Amino acid sequence: MARLFSRLIVILSAATLIALATSARAGTLTTDQRVALQMKLIDYIDERTIDGKFLHFDADRKETTALYPAHLHPRIIPIDDIYFLCADFRDVDGKAVEVDFVARIVDGDARILQTMVGQRSVIRALKRAK
Repeated sequence: MARLFSRLIVILSAATLIALATSARAGTLTTDQRVALQMKLIDYIDERTIDGKFLHFDADRKETTALYPAHLHPRIIPIDDIYFLCADFRDVDGKAVEVDFVARIVDGDARILQTMVGQRSVIRALKRAK
């Protein structure tokens, strides 16, 4: 029951943030598409979170690290036909970790394609190149 309640709070918070964000921030996305992308992100994170930990394999360190969801950003960054959704997580020591998600809308369905941990500079470089 507590998990359901916390999930409801997250969903309502995301819906509020989406409603407050301007459509110009997400290119040509409709409100419905923005909501679908954010809801898919919430589901994606929830499905991959075990005992409060979002596990990520760090290829550079050759180990799995536990990250803890902290904050979803309402902004959606469009680049060509993909969208970047950003979130803040915390590591086991409480240090902030930027986690970004690559998404697309395929046949009207929002899909998360990839998780990028600590690579926000890649998104910034892509934005500057456009």
